[in-house]
Amino acid sequence: MVSPDLSPVVVLDTNAVLDWLVFGDPTCDLLGAAIASGQVRWLATRDMLAELDAVLARDPLRCCYERSKRALTAALSLVKLAEFEAYPTPAQAPRCRDVDDQKFIELAVCVGASSLLTRDRALLELRDHAQHLGVSIRTPAQWASEHARP
Repeated sequence: MVSPDLSPVVVLDTNAVLDWLVFGDPTCDLLGAAIASGQVRWLATRDMLAELDAVLARDPLRCCYERSKRALTAALSLVKLAEFEAYPTPAQAPRCRDVDDQKFIELAVCVGASSLLTRDRALLELRDHAQHLGVSIRTPAQWASEHARP
C-alpha cells in the first residue's frame, strides 16, 4: 500500500516563480531546494502555468529567452498540477482586489496549502483573513527565514 504524500503544499504566484527560476533570487534558494527534494509540494493550475508562459513571452523577458525557456521547463518538471476546475470555489476564500490574483488565493484555500508565496501587495493584504483559514501568505524571503536551519 502506498502512503499519501504528506509534505506541505505551497502555492507560488507568478512573480515568486520568476524570482526563483528566472532571476535566481537567492531568497528563493531554500524554497527551490525544498520543492526539488519533495520536502514541500508546489501546486498550480493550468491557468497559473499559462499565465507564467505568457509573462515569459513578454518583451522584458524576451531578452533572456533561453533562461526563460529553461525556467518554464523546470517549472513543469517540479509543479504538481491541480485540477482546480474540479473544485468548487471556496465560499470562505478571501477576495483579492486584483482579480488576476484571485486564482492563487482560491487554490491555496481549496487545497489547504500551508503557504501562498508572493510579493504582490494585493495578496499580502489578505494575510490575516487567510491565516484564519490555515493558509500563511508571505514572501519567499519570509518563508525562507522561517524554514532556515540554525
